[in-house]
Amino acid sequence: MRSWRRGFFRAWVVVSMIYAIGCLLVAHNIYSGPYNPAVAYFYMKGADQPSSVSMFSDVHAALVELKGRGRLTEYEVDGFDGVSAFLDPELDRDSVADRMFRIVGIEQTLRDRRLSQYRTDFIRGTALFVILPPLALLAVGIAVAWVAAGFSVKR
Repeated sequence: MRSWRRGFFRAWVVVSMIYAIGCLLVAHNIYSGPYNPAVAYFYMKGADQPSSVSMFSDVHAALVELKGRGRLTEYEVDGFDGVSAFLDPELDRDSVADRMFRIVGIEQTLRDRRLSQYRTDFIRGTALFVILPPLALLAVGIAVAWVAAGFSVKR
């Protein structure tokens, strides 16, 4: 009976390691994805505040096309990597910059907080998903071994 226990325990270790490595590889691919995609803001004449748009959207492509036609001017937003602003050329950059960059800063700060919370929750969930199933399998195996030991003949 001892060799069976040792063999099943070793099988549990191997299966648990393969499961954990597979889960961690999948989780790494998800975790390293683009959670905070680049953002562009555009501010048109007569608007109260800038509008945000993902850099990978059709709206952004239209903004780039308008920039190419000379109807918009693009600026990098100081202090924020991957963030650009499109302004109507008729607007004075300095007149809208303070208001626009303050709103951009607030939105980016909120986005960073959400990203941080999402990543924390993701790590917790992944840890539970990696640890709990192998422990449950071990508990079932111990219970089955205990029940089987009750039916064995003592010598």
